[in-house]
Amino acid sequence: HERHSYVFVRREPDLFALRRVTVGGAAANTTEILAGLHPDEAVVASGLVVMSEFLKSRLGAGCAE
Repeated sequence: HERHSYVFVRREPDLFALRRVTVGGAAANTTEILAGLHPDEAVVASGLVVMSEFLKSRLGAGCAE
């Protein structure tokens, strides 16, 4: 998103927050995260639906008035 790498971090069972991360190498089904996450944080592994909902919530932002 916007030329940066982000993940969705679980805040509560049904609440996620967008977090900017620094990505390292990638291989097969893994991606190295160099900065932006703690080892014990849970993230969304497949974010197509989550990201589309996030972007949808931003539609029209700043267009009122």
